[in-house]
Amino acid sequence: AMCKHVVAALLVLIRGRSGQKITTKQEKKEKTKFKSEVSGSVGKVNVEEMWEKLRTSLRRLGRAFDRDWDEYVNCQDELYSEVSGSVGNLPDSIDTARGLLEMAAWMDKHVLGRFDDSDGILQDMQYAVMAKAVKFMDKSQNVRDLDICWKYTKPKYDFDSGADIVRAIFAEVSNPLIVEQTGQKVESAMEQPDSDFGFDPAWVLPDWCAYLQKVDKNRFEETCLRFSLKTQILEMLLKSWIEEGEYDRIVDLAWNRRGELRIGDVVEQALIKLKDTDKLINYYSERLDDRGGVEEWKKLKRVCVEGGQEKIWQSLAEKKLVTMRGIEAVEVLMLLKNYVRAADTLIGANDLLV
Repeated sequence: AMCKHVVAALLVLIRGRSGQKITTKQEKKEKTKFKSEVSGSVGKVNVEEMWEKLRTSLRRLGRAFDRDWDEYVNCQDELYSEVSGSVGNLPDSIDTARGLLEMAAWMDKHVLGRFDDSDGILQDMQYAVMAKAVKFMDKSQNVRDLDICWKYTKPKYDFDSGADIVRAIFAEVSNPLIVEQTGQKVESAMEQPDSDFGFDPAWVLPDWCAYLQKVDKNRFEETCLRFSLKTQILEMLLKSWIEEGEYDRIVDLAWNRRGELRIGDVVEQALIKLKDTDKLINYYSERLDDRGGVEEWKKLKRVCVEGGQEKIWQSLAEKKLVTMRGIEAVEVLMLLKNYVRAADTLIGANDLLV
């Protein structure tokens, strides 16, 4: 499935809009920041007033979307500023949370599901609404307050961005009681395929682990090890060990998973720090089988030379050259310092092109 941003970008191409203005992200940020500061200076508002402003702005956005790209981009920025500014002036309360979460769910269908959002402005607006909705739990002493949020994460509730509510709790709520309860629910959902989350809990597990990494190192490690079959979680743990110099632990845990995307890169860093020549030779040889490329050959040669095993490199290179063709063969012959054969191979390759 494609994310909303990709779909939106494709829609723009299909529509064939003309005269589109290319605006840098920095320009957008500066303009949005200025508008947010202006709109944030208004007096206290309530959720009902926000609904009315939102619907009025959406009508304007809809007209611009059908008419002019530049006007549409400006309307997007203005809408974000109006909503985020109004949200900042709402009180932190259960009533506010209920109203804003209903608004965020409504946005999922009537805003994100309708308009181009290729640069993420509208999704950022929706997140700002969610972030404010959960803030009332900073001072909560009752975990049942979370029930207000769980309503919008259930499968029966058609809310594509339900996972973002959980992310907002981890990122925006400072109350350990609430965050802990949320984390436990995520862990429980990971182990129960029939959980009442309407999304894969693995989407938010990294957010829970990132929170634990800041507040409790031991629990962070325990949780990551418990769910280490998830590549992203294992990567988080391995990178934390890189920072702490736990290179042996990285190799012990992840050597057998070195072929996975991103895991192998961390294992490589650990092996270089440990100066484990034998495993590095093994690792780079496997990479050559999988993908080839002159950079892998250079790495293998460097490790072999530094480890006093240059003959291994030469033997492997000669063996691979039997089936190697084109520029890669020329590059390997140059690394072998076999310049005459490299020139002949290059001439042969050019003849084939002619």
